[in-house]
Amino acid sequence: MKIFLRLANETDESRLLEWRNDERIRSMFFQPEIVAHDVHSEWFRNTILTRKSLCFLGFEVPSFDSPGVGYCRFDPVGVRFFEVSILISPDKQGKGLAGLLLAEACSELKNFVATPVRLIAKVKEDNPRSVRLFESAGFTASEVDTESIKILEKNLI
Repeated sequence: MKIFLRLANETDESRLLEWRNDERIRSMFFQPEIVAHDVHSEWFRNTILTRKSLCFLGFEVPSFDSPGVGYCRFDPVGVRFFEVSILISPDKQGKGLAGLLLAEACSELKNFVATPVRLIAKVKEDNPRSVRLFESAGFTASEVDTESIKILEKNLI
């Protein structure tokens, strides 16, 4: 199976909010509260549409009008450092798509930034599926902070 990517655009704002506010997904976030539409809208305009962060949406078919499987976002956190966030749509979870989406997005990132870069993923220790996802993609654990957050890192060359 292949995942097709495109950068998030203005048509994705409500889709990302819907996914973000799903109860199961929120339970794995560091800030699990429901996000209000106006707060999300401001974040989306200032972060995603300005390309401060690169947010790649994944699709199972090359038609980008389909519902999508989720997104992989890269937030700059320093010179040549990006924090990686991945979210799989509630109706697509458990189908093995996260690894494909992460691999495709990491590959696509190379078209937008000069490599090498360092990728960092922060995962709750009580989210073993995400820990395994990043480890299977070549990320290695670097530390666990005081809030039981596992930090995994990978060089992207």
